[in-house]
Amino acid sequence: MTHLIKELKEFAPIGAVLVFAIGLIQYLRSESWKKTEFVAKLYKDFSADPDCQRALWLLQGDKRMISYKDGEHFQQYQFDKSVLVKALTGLTKKKHEPTNDELHIRDTLDRFLVYIEQFERAIQRHLVSQRDVYPYFGYWIALLKGELSLKPHSPVLRSILKYIDDAGFDDVQSFLARDWERTRLERLRDWLLTRLTSFYAKLGKVARAKVMAIRNWQR
Repeated sequence: MTHLIKELKEFAPIGAVLVFAIGLIQYLRSESWKKTEFVAKLYKDFSADPDCQRALWLLQGDKRMISYKDGEHFQQYQFDKSVLVKALTGLTKKKHEPTNDELHIRDTLDRFLVYIEQFERAIQRHLVSQRDVYPYFGYWIALLKGELSLKPHSPVLRSILKYIDDAGFDDVQSFLARDWERTRLERLRDWLLTRLTSFYAKLGKVARAKVMAIRNWQR
């Protein structure tokens, strides 16, 4: 009996560590799931917004007919890269009186950029991580940073980035300036989680072996 009590005392710290480890892993998984849900909901709102859908078309710069509701009537205009550049560069020209179509392009792009700012502020407040956001915006980030083979023509890209600056979308600039290749802290977190998982898996095997040894001894 004395030997059994001694064995159980030796096993107790291992059990406590295992309970802590399981609790920690469950907490981290729960936090990760909450962040994933938050990003998914915000992106769902973003992708369902008609202005954001149009903004994505505009950023791609393809020729197309754009339709929008103006009061009780629907308006249409032919869109292409040159129309986009003119609409955006006209912001800084004092003598330029923007047309309704140009105003619509700016309003549409503004709506898109406001959502980008929301994602950036969520990252700044640690509500989500860059890694949570990247799967949803990876294509558009690369597009606006000129990293894709399908990137906009240089005049188009310059006009978009200048508009972002002139219109005061500072958080969008911060968003685009981020290192979207996983940050050092995220790499460190992944490394620690991997090591912890491996360590506690080995610890679990040792604990199970101890339990089996005690049971065999009792027999």
